[in-house]
Amino acid sequence: MPPTSGEHAEAKGEDKALLPPSDKGEDEGLLVSMNSSPVNKTLHVDKALVEAAVVECFSRYDVDDSGTLNTIEEARMLTINLVFKLDIEPVDVNAKIAELGTLDDSCAMDATQYSAWFFSTFVAD
Repeated sequence: MPPTSGEHAEAKGEDKALLPPSDKGEDEGLLVSMNSSPVNKTLHVDKALVEAAVVECFSRYDVDDSGTLNTIEEARMLTINLVFKLDIEPVDVNAKIAELGTLDDSCAMDATQYSAWFFSTFVAD
């Protein structure tokens, strides 16, 4: 017989909720996890994988062929691609990009700089 209160869940430190009885004649509800924390999908991503993905994709988003990302839009597009390509846990990409401030020729990022930024921002956190 499954527990009918949150006692078992509290012992494990998880949030649980009691579901109503099912229509299969069971007289008690079942406990299910209500913990909304997703599984960390970034565990499989390491620095070498990020660097390889950046090398593979960088030129596609360096639209002016300068060898750098020198606009926020170039950085945003590459970042969105990498978040999906590397199956990184969903994040607010726009907020992270906004933290970069202004990107122009005076403060552009090459592939090595971008890779380090991406890794520290989306993987190492």
